[in-house]
Amino acid sequence: NGCQLDSTAEIKVSTVDIAPTLLDYAGVEIPSGIHGKSLIPIISNTHNKKDWTGSYAEFFSQRFMYTQRITWEGRWKYIFNPAGRDELYDLQDDPNEMNNLAECPDFKEVLNDMAREMWRNMERIGDSTLLESGYATLRTAPIGPLSRFD
Repeated sequence: NGCQLDSTAEIKVSTVDIAPTLLDYAGVEIPSGIHGKSLIPIISNTHNKKDWTGSYAEFFSQRFMYTQRITWEGRWKYIFNPAGRDELYDLQDDPNEMNNLAECPDFKEVLNDMAREMWRNMERIGDSTLLESGYATLRTAPIGPLSRFD
């Protein structure tokens, strides 16, 4: 086992995975408060692909006036824009993200599933910023935060 020279892993990872990877590599226990996962299973080719299908990111430009939550799951990418239009992309058919499917009725179920996954990710990492903002100008996602329990 191990990483082969000139090989590529089609896995979604995040920069939050760097710290746990370095700790794991050094043989140090990964603290429970760290949000990322060690990449050692990917590097050593011992990972389960089902454990690495999605990713999540948050973007705070001017805190609440232009904040985003981004969720990747499988072939889909969902961007929640509380002060504007949401975005939904099929990365398999549209890797350059040119065709926003968020307002297409045919993709409403995918949009709701991705919003639900966003709320789950927010809860998992303790991101309560949108819930505690108090800004009336922010709208809610296509489905609300309680959907994460569905």
